[in-house]
Amino acid sequence: MKSSSLCATAFCRNKRGKKKGKLCNKCALRIWRAKYPLKAAYFTLKTSAVKRRIAFLLTLKEFAQAIYGTEYLERKGWDSNALHIDRIDNSLGYQAGNIRVVTAHENCRKGRLFERRDSVLKCEIIDGAECPY
Repeated sequence: MKSSSLCATAFCRNKRGKKKGKLCNKCALRIWRAKYPLKAAYFTLKTSAVKRRIAFLLTLKEFAQAIYGTEYLERKGWDSNALHIDRIDNSLGYQAGNIRVVTAHENCRKGRLFERRDSVLKCEIIDGAECPY
């Protein structure tokens, strides 16, 4: 039998969270992310942008409109066919009209094709070109 100070999730041995409840913070966050995948993806992207010191001007509604009609929530991840949020113009932050959903392969290819010209980064994507990496 589990102690009353431990998380109620089966096989979890963490202590309960500070808030009133039977779950530890880790298990409570997992449940919240499963219940609200759109909000979870939005806050993950926002947190990542803030850590990288990139302007983040998107609202949750604008983010939802940008990924509408794509399988972003189901296919986000790290393999080459996973979907990522890409900034069209990297000199701008995450804002409405400057983001799109692309595959990880396309995003990697875009990043590797940057060239420095006159102190301005420009991206040249050549249709049909293979990713050299």
